[in-house]
Amino acid sequence: MESNRQKQPNLIFLMTDQQRWDAIGRYNEHIRTPSLDRLADEGIVFSQAVCQSPMCVPSRNSMMFGLYPSQLGIRTNKA
Repeated sequence: MESNRQKQPNLIFLMTDQQRWDAIGRYNEHIRTPSLDRLADEGIVFSQAVCQSPMCVPSRNSMMFGLYPSQLGIRTNKA
């Protein structure tokens, strides 16, 4: 059982709110984000991404549950 755990990758999923792609030092020399830059350099960076909703709450719920916002009944940021 222990050998299986060692083979599994370490995953860190970072999600920020209202952060543009160019608000990271790796893509903009005027921004300093050394920790994010190091994570990007040592990990995987997605150069293209799509979200299920332009609003935060429906989009986050969609990612967490693997369903479309319409399937979850969450279409706005209001509770």
